[in-house]
Amino acid sequence: MQPEGILSGVTGNLGLLQRLLDKDREEYEILMEAKKAASRTRDLTLQLITFAKGGAPAKEAASIEVVVRDATTLSLRGANTKAEYQFAEDLLSVEIDTGQIGQVIQNFVINADQAMPDGGIVKISAKNIELSGEEPFLLEAGNYVKVSVEDEGAGIPENLLPNIFDPYFSTKPTGHGLGLSISHSIIKRHGGYIAVHSEVGVGTMFAFYLPASEEQAVAGAEREEEFPRGTGRILLMDDEEMIHRIVGRALGIFGYEVDSVQCGDEALQAYKASLEAGSPYDIVIMDLTIPGGMGGKEAVGKLHEIDPHARAIVSSGYAADPVMMKCADYGFAGKVAKPVDIEELAGTVKRVLEGGES
Repeated sequence: MQPEGILSGVTGNLGLLQRLLDKDREEYEILMEAKKAASRTRDLTLQLITFAKGGAPAKEAASIEVVVRDATTLSLRGANTKAEYQFAEDLLSVEIDTGQIGQVIQNFVINADQAMPDGGIVKISAKNIELSGEEPFLLEAGNYVKVSVEDEGAGIPENLLPNIFDPYFSTKPTGHGLGLSISHSIIKRHGGYIAVHSEVGVGTMFAFYLPASEEQAVAGAEREEEFPRGTGRILLMDDEEMIHRIVGRALGIFGYEVDSVQCGDEALQAYKASLEAGSPYDIVIMDLTIPGGMGGKEAVGKLHEIDPHARAIVSSGYAADPVMMKCADYGFAGKVAKPVDIEELAGTVKRVLEGGES
């Protein structure tokens, strides 16, 4: 079983328990702490995959303010630290992989929170900046967006700053240093620059520059407080039984009828049978890669030969794969990242059923 499959079992079951427990119960608070830890483990797993594979970011024009606010809210949930924001009113869009840049923000905000054990204020700002190309950090001339994350912690000694982005260096006794190293790698792959300024006894500020985009930011769906319910028949294609159980149980609770198969050949047979019976599946969720079998990339083409109107969602742990980056170009109406997040899954299914892309 792949790591993302194992983590899907953890995050998926915790997400379902969150829905089933009363918010006023003590167990709910314990569950939320466990879910928070699992979410950070999920994020670290995705970061490690990004770091190891060195894939190109799946970029789109986006609002850095939205990405910053979402990532910060997630990172500070349950913490004593509070965030203060300052965004330029005319802030330009940026061409980014929103998931990867969200990971960078989370890394910086979590570091800031840990630097202030008794709580405090983390100041986050973003502004437009025009570079001439003659700056010491050697970025090309042009328009950029500068994002800064500043804490009020103990600060980092000057002699340690040159090592701050090394993979196994950490200022914390139990730290691993991977978060900052991965952040450095992500920003570099985006054509940007990352820097740190720290003063002992005053605090630390991380700042990064991202190339501005001339395109308008892609409008994102608002996050719903409740899991989006719906109706319809779903066919799930995945080689891992854990995914069958988690996704089947979750979508069942949300109101869907779910059947599961192991590979592309079985999915095509099942869909053809449903079509002949006059009750075709409303959506087919396909794992991108099936070891020893037909994966989603090949299967979706054959699916559309059977039914040109069939709707499919691709699922994978490899965000940098071309199919995940441009899923519509390969015939998919949406995508879901692994490890599976129950809220993301439910939202994607509902949007695709309603005729939108996700």
